Amino acid sequence: YNLSYYQGLYLDGCGDDCSLYPFLTPTGTNTALPFYLSPSVVTNTQRVFTQEVRLQSNDPDAKLTWVAGVFYQNSRQTSIEELVDPLANVLFPFAFGTTIEEYFGYPLFGQNSYIARTDGRDEQLAGFLDVTYALTDRLKVTAGGRYANAKFSFVNFADGSQNGLRTSGEGKSSENPFTPKVGVSFQADEDSLYYATWAKGFRVGGANPPVPVAVCSESLDALGLTGAPESYRSDTVRSIEVGAKNKLFDKKLQLAASVYDVKWSNIQQTVSLASCAINFTDNLGSARSRGFDLQATILPVDGLTIDAAIGYNDTRYITTTAFGPNQDRIVVNKGNAIEGPPWTVALGAQYSFAKGFYVRGDYQFQSRLTNPTPNRDPLVRNSDPALAPPDARHFVSLRAGTIVGAANISVFVDNLLDSAPLISRTHSDTDTLLFTQTTLRPRSFGLTLSYRR
Repeated sequence: YNLSYYQGLYLDGCGDDCSLYPFLTPTGTNTALPFYLSPSVVTNTQRVFTQEVRLQSNDPDAKLTWVAGVFYQNSRQTSIEELVDPLANVLFPFAFGTTIEEYFGYPLFGQNSYIARTDGRDEQLAGFLDVTYALTDRLKVTAGGRYANAKFSFVNFADGSQNGLRTSGEGKSSENPFTPKVGVSFQADEDSLYYATWAKGFRVGGANPPVPVAVCSESLDALGLTGAPESYRSDTVRSIEVGAKNKLFDKKLQLAASVYDVKWSNIQQTVSLASCAINFTDNLGSARSRGFDLQATILPVDGLTIDAAIGYNDTRYITTTAFGPNQDRIVVNKGNAIEGPPWTVALGAQYSFAKGFYVRGDYQFQSRLTNPTPNRDPLVRNSDPALAPPDARHFVSLRAGTIVGAANISVFVDNLLDSAPLISRTHSDTDTLLFTQTTLRPRSFGLTLSYRR
């Protein structure tokens, strides 16, 4: 990671003699360089105290049933990012002809060329009430709400040569979100349930570590920014869902289906500053998610269970978000997709023999996302043309075992087809060859033993 960043600095300043470029080659580190190692260390810790007290009605057959309560949470979290750089003053005199302190005009922080630490506290006190009323024996309505007082505070600092100077910040915010819910359900008969719900939800905001303006000026200027926001606000969702649960053919076919529409506002999203390989979080517009889910369980003969599920989801931004004094530096385009497969399919079958033996097979499919996300949209200022969308994914697994008393012993093979699709691809710096890619674990065999009492 660090060598990738230094490679960009070297290319910008090497002039007519760039004999050491690139530091990173497609086959590894340039062998002309001295040995170099710089671990990137991320440490996240969290301590959470949660307490909930609730009171509820005790007659489930009453026309009116209810649940009321109080919730409290106190969460303290620390996030530390470090670039440990003990060999910086071996690399820099060799490649740049100066020490790292002289090059950046600021010393290391111990052995770190960069460190950022944020200590945050999230405290919530909330009250909630949920009431269900039976209009008839089959028709019920539900209404509920949760009112909270949410407080967030933070302190942070960043230091080290790559930061250019020591920067620090602190801040706090307070909000009182109300999240209501209403619903109706109709039990047509013991095998058929139909329902509809409307609800709202929220996610608390947070803080950004200071961004070194001098080091990140190229990307900040491209976005029309003088710095990153110290904090970001909560984001909210409004959801509508309509569904049904049915048992057919003497309960040998069980179905669960739903359609939904979700409006997501003030989305907390990452903004990348490619010139310095630093990110920050901001609230970037609104999106809408629409789709459906269909699940089925089939019991055709004794011992055989077949499971199937299919889902479709289309999630896109419905607003354009831009930075800059004239709001012309687009960071999210209306119509951009949010990462995720549009179609998902899952198929599974298990046959249980006498005396506890069983065999099972599963197949999972995720389709390819064709609509561009913000980081792959050429009209977006901080997009990266080297990024590629994830591939379609096929995953097959088999398992065979036996149940003996409280023990379950089985052998399995995962990724039977040894599929290796591209799941994600990131680029630390648009000027470098350093990419990080992920794929499925290769074909794997194993033995599982579980025991339950």
